Amino acid sequence: MNNRGMLTSKQELYDRNYWEYETLKEEGKYTLHLDFRGWAKSNGMICYFTDYGTEECRKVKLFCWRHGNMYSPKQSKIDMSCVEDNTFWDIEVKNNKKGNAEWITAERCEWDLPDFEEEEFTIIDELLIQAPDEFGMDDAVTEKYLEEHPELKAWMEEGNV
Repeated sequence: MNNRGMLTSKQELYDRNYWEYETLKEEGKYTLHLDFRGWAKSNGMICYFTDYGTEECRKVKLFCWRHGNMYSPKQSKIDMSCVEDNTFWDIEVKNNKKGNAEWITAERCEWDLPDFEEEEFTIIDELLIQAPDEFGMDDAVTEKYLEEHPELKAWMEEGNV
């Protein structure tokens, strides 16, 4: 990682599961969370985003090319190599003359994920968070988990699920 927080090695990208990110190819305006940034093989960089506006929280990447001394979307004056990760951005993508999607603009926005540490959780919330993956799909695991957590079992038996 360099002094701007950009990932500089293949191992750093690998550690962040960079292969899960698909190139954003659809024209449109999006509000995206900037997860991390890394250098492209050519004269550019790649920004890796999560789209929390989709049900599956789609992971997408956009390419930023060098314009003068900065790496920016085509019509922006924001140097994406200098911005902070873990921030939200209003992004616009348009198709060029060849029909390929191009990153046109980026503007920092103040939309933030909820701060879960300030939320009041009940014991049921905590138990559901700690539940095994695919909770409810494997009857043996579910039954064992519910036996270990009678509060959750009672809550589920009340028809809350």
